[in-house]
Amino acid sequence: QITPEGKIWISEKGETPVKGLYSAGDESMGSMGPSATYGWIAAENAADYARSSAPAGEIDRTKVEEARELINRIRTRHAGPDWREANIALQRLMEDYAGIVRSASMLGAGLTYLRRLKDKARSAIAARNTWELTRTLETLNLLDLGELVFVAAEGRKESRGLHRRSDYPLTNPILDDKVQFIKQVDGKPVSEWRTME
Repeated sequence: QITPEGKIWISEKGETPVKGLYSAGDESMGSMGPSATYGWIAAENAADYARSSAPAGEIDRTKVEEARELINRIRTRHAGPDWREANIALQRLMEDYAGIVRSASMLGAGLTYLRRLKDKARSAIAARNTWELTRTLETLNLLDLGELVFVAAEGRKESRGLHRRSDYPLTNPILDDKVQFIKQVDGKPVSEWRTME
């Protein structure tokens, strides 16, 4: 759920409207102090949820196994780019295609390039030690988040707050009481609008 300012809505515990999903940082806050504080709060509450509330039947064992296999491949590669290269490529891509002013053509091209970068990173990136593995997994997560930014920005056909579109320069009043959701359909994120309750 996205606020009109383009931030992820969270409760005082850092929980999003999706049960068991927590958020903090730039996606939910506007400055470093609250972001750091809510990072701590969200992490503690997410850990509590995982320990006590997550129903065992809801865990997708296939996804867990896929993640385990990906980590093993990354750890056992003897050569390949490291997390720094993927991170720099992601930063450039986000600045160039989802920067301050956006448009459908730039967002579409950026999403295509980002998905190629994701595929290449997963198939080639190498981690030589535990520290590099941690940074690698963070970078892969940032690639997923980048994809969500492109999908959400493309689905938001208006300019409002920090979200500015050259092809949709006006604020759309029809969206005043709506929130944007991103859901997975056939393995890909899709944007949809719902009325706020």
